[in-house]
This record gives sequence, structure tokens and C-alpha cells, in this order.
Amino acid sequence: RKGPQNLLNLLPDTFTREEAQQLRERLNIHTGSLTNMLNNWKQRGYIVQIAEAQTTTPAHRKYEKTEQYKERGV
Repeated sequence: RKGPQNLLNLLPDTFTREEAQQLRERLNIHTGSLTNMLNNWKQRGYIVQIAEAQTTTPAHRKYEKTEQYKERGV
């Protein structure tokens, strides 16, 4: 698939919501929302939210690429 999924390749294996937003801004991506993008990745099994980060502010919540995603070599 093309589109937002490719952004995930540009992020480190563990990243914050803020880092994802900064990447979107650097690439001038203004369509769709960051929340929708992250939710889509979670639903597809590409990322998981790190449990300990759920109590932090939204911008600093951490996500991690799943082994399933990394093995696909997407």
C-alpha cells in the first residue's frame, strides 16, 4: 500500500506521537489527521502503544513497531 503506511518506514522502531507529527509536517502532509493515521496503523497491526506511556501527555505517548510489521519488510 502507498500513502501513510510509508511514513512508518521513516520513523524509528520506537517513536512518540510528537515525532510522527513532526515527520508529517516536514513532508508537508496535511490530509487526514495524525490520530486517524496512528489508529489505522494500530488496527492493521503495524504498531502498538507502549503501556507505560499511556499516562503521559498525548504528544509524548510512545508507540512501537510490531515484530509482525518489521518482518514484512514493508
